[in-house]
Amino acid sequence: MFHAYKFWINILVDPPSQGRGIGSSIYERLNEELGELNAIAAWAGSKKISHDSPSSIRSGVRGENEGLGVTTRRQTIDLTRFQEYSEKALKDGITFTNLAAERRKDQYALRKLHELVQLISADMPSPAPFTPISFEQWEPF
Repeated sequence: MFHAYKFWINILVDPPSQGRGIGSSIYERLNEELGELNAIAAWAGSKKISHDSPSSIRSGVRGENEGLGVTTRRQTIDLTRFQEYSEKALKDGITFTNLAAERRKDQYALRKLHELVQLISADMPSPAPFTPISFEQWEPF
């Protein structure tokens, strides 16, 4: 949902530096700059971060998404709880695979996945109109 005057902001402060007003100062500065850019909307996200939390963010610091209260604890997921759903899906003709296997079978698998992601994204409710992303922009993600 690209729009030249709409922005998404994440503010992360290293745990030893939290509680000193750094995040608030960054937010205030960004708010001023958004005004100078004539922003019409800005969505802000934050993460409560610590170095020993079970979910990871790209920087290597571990975090918990405070806004949604979502925590990923892969090592504690009991997949046997979902076995009945897998069996039902298989009976209904749904197969499970992964991208590596699909790429070995089909050289265009990644492009097909991109098309599927675009279709799904376009259909999702959003506060702004969907903006398609070209394969070249999407592929690095």
